Amino acid sequence: MIIELAIQHFMLLSSNTKIGSALFGTAPLDSTQLAICWGFGSFSLFVNLIAKKIPIENFKFTLNFALENERPNDAITNLVDKYQNAMKSG
Repeated sequence: MIIELAIQHFMLLSSNTKIGSALFGTAPLDSTQLAICWGFGSFSLFVNLIAKKIPIENFKFTLNFALENERPNDAITNLVDKYQNAMKSG
């Protein structure tokens, strides 16, 4: 994880150079913008720790979603089908 953080920080810092900006497709960042980038990154680490504490049993409703089927038969797919049929007929 430290190597990943170092590479990402290198990419952020290289945005201030012409070649780094061209390579990574980034715009120059000042120190405030760099701090905001680090803040967002740090916040996502805390969210990850909190999310891992949520019991998997709270997500049993996802068992009804059949994403691997050719044509799933869930509520969202049925609504989309009704809408598409209404658009075709009207």
